Amino acid sequence: MATCVMDAKRPTGEMGSLAKTLAVESLCQAIVCQWTDLAQRPEPVVIATSGGSDSVGLALAAARVRSKQCRNPLVIAHFNHRWRGAQSDADADWVAQFADSLGLACQIGTANSGDQTSEENARNQRYRFLQQVADRWGARYVATAHTRDDVVETVLMRLLRGTGLRGLCGIPVRRQLSSDVTLVRPLLSVSKSKIETALREIGQDWRIDSSNATQQFTRNWLRNGLLPQIRERLPHDVDEAIGNLSRQAAEWSDWHAVLAVELANRHATLTIDQNGQRVQVDTKGLLDESVAGAPIPSVLVREVARAIWQQAGWPLQAMGQVQWLQVEAAFRAQHLPAQELPGGIRISRESERCMLAGP
Repeated sequence: MATCVMDAKRPTGEMGSLAKTLAVESLCQAIVCQWTDLAQRPEPVVIATSGGSDSVGLALAAARVRSKQCRNPLVIAHFNHRWRGAQSDADADWVAQFADSLGLACQIGTANSGDQTSEENARNQRYRFLQQVADRWGARYVATAHTRDDVVETVLMRLLRGTGLRGLCGIPVRRQLSSDVTLVRPLLSVSKSKIETALREIGQDWRIDSSNATQQFTRNWLRNGLLPQIRERLPHDVDEAIGNLSRQAAEWSDWHAVLAVELANRHATLTIDQNGQRVQVDTKGLLDESVAGAPIPSVLVREVARAIWQQAGWPLQAMGQVQWLQVEAAFRAQHLPAQELPGGIRISRESERCMLAGP
């Protein structure tokens, strides 16, 4: 984040001005609709804040909601990845001042030199930091400022790379960081432009990451090049259309997931011994199932496999479409030599059953 939209030295937002703008009130309402616990639960809440417009808007609106309810404070959490040297340090200083201007606690984390070898490693380290902040403050929720723009970009990226129905679901509103802490994204229905309009109305500045302008990264090319052309070319609201597709995909995916868990419970048996976790799958019984009078579809067989992985606590990140197709083929095979899947999961065939063994 190289420059500040207004004043690079000090944040200018004031809580008293928030009530005077309809744009900010609308932002507050959008957040509460997705996250009723923000106003209802007394525990501290951690707000991940990079200093960009999205996270600044989230922090301001969340502070407004909490102040109305006289609840315990928010905690601003910023992780300095140190990718841009002095610019990254300036972002961290700015966020600390921003939190101070709101009267909020602030926790700054800093990456160790040489740890940021990839975007995935950086993301993992950032979420570990957010988990640590939540644990330190006894927070049940960590909020991030992903917006409707992020959903659109994510769905398009997955579509262009090749994805199944689950990939079209975009970004979930919630996911578990741990057994005690939930990650929530209350701005997924709100556009970045709406947030920036609200901030301008109250004179609140934010930081701009200069690296977002480079076309070196595919996501930046999509955001700054391809998407603007699509929006200009087509007469309808492209973002809304993609958002509708994502929501419908999520509804179908949720229904598949519920049915898959029922089938997994019926046809898979999990045991734990000195060798680890083992799952025995009655593949004949599973494949003899019918849905609405028709044979069980392939997509549902793969969803059952995914449900088994989740119940066993095996890693899902490395299991892509190719791997799930491999598992389905194993379920349907008459004979199968032992194979190893990502995460050290071994699959083999015994008569009319498949055996899965964890690492």
